[in-house]
Amino acid sequence: MAETEGPQTIGKRKPFVVVSAEAWSAANEEPLGRWLIENTPRGTPLLVPAARSSKRSIPFIDEDQ
Repeated sequence: MAETEGPQTIGKRKPFVVVSAEAWSAANEEPLGRWLIENTPRGTPLLVPAARSSKRSIPFIDEDQ
């Protein structure tokens, strides 16, 4: 919808704006990929789940490793 109707606002408590890639390119000289790499939060610990409680298999995952 951002491509045909313009920027879309998502979220209520912490709103974000979604724009088309074309609109991003027109407004920014820097490629989106480079911007994402340069603006990735650093130094924030990631919470990794300890163990899966479900025994259901997950496709494309080799659980033996």
